[in-house]
Amino acid sequence: MPSPTTPPPPSPTALSRLLLAGLAALCATAALQVAAAQGPAPPPGLPALEAAISRTWQAAGVPGAAVVVIEGGRVVLATGHGVADLASGRAATPNTVFRAGSISKTFTAMAALALAEEGRLSLQAPVATLLPEWAHDNRWAATDPVRLVHLLEHTAGLDDVRYRHYLLDSATLPLAQALPAFGPYAVRWRPGSGTAYSNAGPVVAGRAIERVAGTDFAAFVTQRFTAPLGMASARWTRSDDIEVRLARSYGSDGRTPEPFVETPARPSGSLNISARDLARLPQVLLGRGELDGVRVLTPASVARLEQPATGATAAQPGLVLGWGPGLQADAEGRAVFYGHDGSIDGFVARFAYAPTLGAGYVVMANSLSDAPLAVAAQIRAYLERKLPPPAATGQPVSAAERAAWAGQYQSLTPRQELLRGLIGLTQWEGAAFDGDVLRYGGRRWLHQGGGVFRAESAAAPGLVFTAPGPERAEVQAHTRDGSRRRVPAWEAALKQGSLAVAAVVLPLSLPLALWWAWAAWRGRLGPTGRRGAAWAARGLPLLALWTAVAVPAGVLALLGTADLQWLGRPTLAGWALAGIGALAPLVWLLGAWVWWRSALPRWPRVLGGLHLLLAALLLGWLASHGWLGMRIWH
Repeated sequence: MPSPTTPPPPSPTALSRLLLAGLAALCATAALQVAAAQGPAPPPGLPALEAAISRTWQAAGVPGAAVVVIEGGRVVLATGHGVADLASGRAATPNTVFRAGSISKTFTAMAALALAEEGRLSLQAPVATLLPEWAHDNRWAATDPVRLVHLLEHTAGLDDVRYRHYLLDSATLPLAQALPAFGPYAVRWRPGSGTAYSNAGPVVAGRAIERVAGTDFAAFVTQRFTAPLGMASARWTRSDDIEVRLARSYGSDGRTPEPFVETPARPSGSLNISARDLARLPQVLLGRGELDGVRVLTPASVARLEQPATGATAAQPGLVLGWGPGLQADAEGRAVFYGHDGSIDGFVARFAYAPTLGAGYVVMANSLSDAPLAVAAQIRAYLERKLPPPAATGQPVSAAERAAWAGQYQSLTPRQELLRGLIGLTQWEGAAFDGDVLRYGGRRWLHQGGGVFRAESAAAPGLVFTAPGPERAEVQAHTRDGSRRRVPAWEAALKQGSLAVAAVVLPLSLPLALWWAWAAWRGRLGPTGRRGAAWAARGLPLLALWTAVAVPAGVLALLGTADLQWLGRPTLAGWALAGIGALAPLVWLLGAWVWWRSALPRWPRVLGGLHLLLAALLLGWLASHGWLGMRIWH
């Protein structure tokens, strides 16, 4: 889980880390797709792989990194690159301690399964029975309560943490107090029916684990997993005994230091660990819960980690991809890998393993960069080098199925609810068919039957279409990261048409306003009477439109600063944005009243009506998504 950055000298901020964490899985997928589809041949041996990895680090300007490669269940390569600390020149090695970020969530899920093995906890337990004090809004609570499994598989419908939550900094705040601090918690869809990655869920799950275990979360994970597995460097806070081995982190330029912020959301992202020690995680999972004679989980629990049981894709036959508890399946290659990414305070990490290969890897770096994902793709290509490409076979798609599945799709399960309105206007994914081959998301997909599709270069299916049902009026497309709905043609035309008209009207409105102002001053606006009234009849509808436009423009401007000091705290800019949003409907009412009462010539009247119509559509859209008067820090 990312944390904020504020101190001088200026550096890439915490929102950059937040966006990297949120897009890490997508970037990794894209990198692996490129590697599978058009990348160079994999290195023929470990020396060539190590040389290729070194070139990638150097080309990206990453200060320090560590890599561990596993084959046959054992470590075959452990290497470091560059320096852990630019100031001291201390070398980065496989024993250097990095921050693992969201890889912490894998240990949280393992802890829950360990308690389940002992009969002390059920993943199906309603969270309200485990934590009666957990305040959350769930309008489906009577029939569909939030269960522990929903928190672990990102299907509870919870929004991701707010911007202000990334400013929380405490190594001592107990989870009992962190739980309300990361609220409010609102369930956005029926629990278990949709997937959206959320840093909030594991915080709640971690507190439930504490309650059942009767001890501190970090202490339980240490006693149950990291200590028995010999992960001697694993710490959940920045303790003195690892300080000498801890890497310093840097921004995307590879030089600007990033601060170390102690997130209280420890079950979501506070783990510090070396690459060599972290490699024992994929090793024990490859061993189906056992490593070096030490068993920490049963094979059934490991299988459960890998298999999602909730979400829109879980019940689809042949579709195994998605978020299991703490692991995400990835079939973008010749074998299915399971693992997790992490990003926090300038650190980036990834681990993954493929049970069918008995192989895996760990990649950790101390700079914001796509290089760790590129290195992961290189390692994966090497580990898959002896496997043949997936067979390019599929089943026929009927004309009725093509008609039902083709179209424009938009997200149903955004990670941040704040952005739903923006996504609903600007982000589209088209589905079209070339014969029996589906083109979707920039890829070609082969039908496996029953609406399930596999990408041509993928090892397993990764997309499914579902028909309309009692709670959904449209066809939906589901992937491992979430769900999209097929947008009706009328809605797509309305949205895209409105945007097209606005794209023409808005650039022309500024010179038009200047012309009207000049003409009003010269008394040339026709029979509307006084100069001020003449300009107002034309200008106020235009002002109403631009006031409405200022709301999303202001939000995007604040997001564009990538600065949590602006986004996570009340500021003059934040309050100004809230004020503009609150005043925008009043400006529209005033403009509509003046326009209606004024005796304007035909074309100025039509143009004023167009301004008011566009403003009304935009204001209605913004109001439906809570953007009017929004305090962005909340």
